[in-house]
Amino acid sequence: MMKQAGFLGVNFCVFISLISNKKFIYKLSFLLCMKIEINNNEIDTEVLDKLVDSQEDEIDKLIKGLKQNKIDSMLETIDEIKELIDERKQLSREIINEIESINSKIESALIQLSSSDNSSEQLKLREKQIEIEQLKLKEKLDCWRDIALLKKELRERMAEEREAETKINIFDDD
Repeated sequence: MMKQAGFLGVNFCVFISLISNKKFIYKLSFLLCMKIEINNNEIDTEVLDKLVDSQEDEIDKLIKGLKQNKIDSMLETIDEIKELIDERKQLSREIINEIESINSKIESALIQLSSSDNSSEQLKLREKQIEIEQLKLKEKLDCWRDIALLKKELRERMAEEREAETKINIFDDD
């Protein structure tokens, strides 16, 4: 079967985004890759079908490879977000431990000052203890907020990855 293609002697390429016909996409891909110009020339579709059939497996492998790279990249991002969550938890523990260490030192100083009549120094140290407890609470809140945002990002990336996997499986079933 022969087809005549052309438009006023001007070279043109057609891009059609209908994925329902996989064979058509292979033919179109093959035409574009081989830089066959359509210019009032006759194209033997039987020859084209044979060429496409011989290249179909390689094109399938290429498409699957590209899709797998995308999935791998998404999985890497998911792992990085999980690492960030763990690192933020660890950082918070370290900060809280440091705050508690400072609080212990202040408590020791208060015990030493309790034997003396230096109530203004004791008052200043008690105020510092209150400030330190406020810092501790603020760190806990900031940590919770940061982790909540990271978990939200994680859920979004995991949903995107599942959606991409589903699309790949649907396309592979064709």
